[in-house]
Amino acid sequence: MTPTRLLFMLAGWCVLAIALKWRRDAVPPEPPPLSAPPVAQALPASPSAIAPSAEAVWQPAAPASAVAIPRPPPDVSRMQREIQIAVSSDERGKAGEAARHIKTCESVEKLRAQVDAGWHRKSEADGRALLAGMQQDLASCQAVDAASRAQLVPLLRRSLAEGDQGAAAALVSALGKGFDMASEPTVVAALRRDAWACDRVSQAWVSTLAAQHPRLLTPNEIGALREQQRAEISKGTEEARRRPDVDSAHKAALESLLASFKPPPGADPAEVARLAADIQGRCAPER
Repeated sequence: MTPTRLLFMLAGWCVLAIALKWRRDAVPPEPPPLSAPPVAQALPASPSAIAPSAEAVWQPAAPASAVAIPRPPPDVSRMQREIQIAVSSDERGKAGEAARHIKTCESVEKLRAQVDAGWHRKSEADGRALLAGMQQDLASCQAVDAASRAQLVPLLRRSLAEGDQGAAAALVSALGKGFDMASEPTVVAALRRDAWACDRVSQAWVSTLAAQHPRLLTPNEIGALREQQRAEISKGTEEARRRPDVDSAHKAALESLLASFKPPPGADPAEVARLAADIQGRCAPER
């Protein structure tokens, strides 16, 4: 495996990690592709860190004398039903929840297609392990029809108006090339707010947009975001950089990636450190 392929593999796992993480934290955007600054994003600790822990999935066997209580079958129509309710209701919170259902389907279906295609064969076991815990979602997503999925952007706009963290980044991702920063000041403001509130995917999108629109951020703000991203990548690749079976070329590629997340010219190191600490102070404790 070449260093370049290694970086793409890490970027791929980042997409999966975030796609799973948002299911409990926020409306799920898909982050922009990983590259060196000014377009940058954080990486997960490892594929194994995404999968449920043994403690979380193991349950002790019931005693032989226990009476087995049959479980009701999964409600595979729940997602479709809740999306339809959200579309026809103005109840606060319903739009964000419905958008998460649609993005859940996009994420798990993409993962299934990638694993079935032999995506990153060395990590196929990790992919299969992830899929094993998603069977109910996959079954539910079969019931989510195209008309419901087409409501993603309107639902995200409602979620954004309700102040949901991550909705702006999800909307930018959903709009794709159709996103026009100049005509979407509310989205940009929310994206900046969420980035400074330590939403990692919002940070990635802000960094990407700043590369295209240099006046969006000051050099100090860019430096602070890069420091956040560098720290996440450093944490996520620490094991690989320490392992004796990872060859020197791969380790050099990782170190080169870390070194690329330095403040831009014109940034003041002290102010960059202050802003980075301010962002870090808003990060939720790791769970």
